[in-house]
Amino acid sequence: MEIPDGYGEVRLFFTGVGLPLGAQCTLGVDVTTYASGLSGLPAEVAADYEASNIDAQQANTMALSGVELKVGPIETGPTFNWSGIVAGDAEAGATSPQVCYLIHKQTAFGGRSGRGRMYLPGVTEGGVNPAGVILASIVTDLTTAVENFRERAETDLRPYVLLHNAGAPLSTPTIIESMVCDSQSATQRRRNRR
Repeated sequence: MEIPDGYGEVRLFFTGVGLPLGAQCTLGVDVTTYASGLSGLPAEVAADYEASNIDAQQANTMALSGVELKVGPIETGPTFNWSGIVAGDAEAGATSPQVCYLIHKQTAFGGRSGRGRMYLPGVTEGGVNPAGVILASIVTDLTTAVENFRERAETDLRPYVLLHNAGAPLSTPTIIESMVCDSQSATQRRRNRR
């Protein structure tokens, strides 16, 4: 993944007994017009995360515990961090650690380069049926929450973007225009104990 000058990558770190190996999600970010100091951006992301109520759909056995911003270029750009706790607020036990909400990142472009995905941890036992289908009310509420999260970043002139690999059909980072929770849960096997 390339991080050009003027862009960065935000990493959201999650911990807790429901995530014995931890978990993380990533988002590209355009900081070319961001007016505030970059050192405070990770704390803003954490505040937006909590204010958007994403945590309301996540099991209370896990928490957002850190945010890291790596500014491009990868070889020489600085890194900034925030640490704290934004606990999951869904009062129900978590499913196994590898079961996630699948968040689709959509841009104005088609094809694989024009879309991305994010595996968000914290699915609760009561929030998903045996076939892995998430309750419709949770899908609606989480889509509203992640869209609110995206819009807050856009309002603060640090919109989220898709970063691309060298040689990809799209070479410039692409603005994420919407984020949507899939009705089917997704899995990441490496989140299980080994």
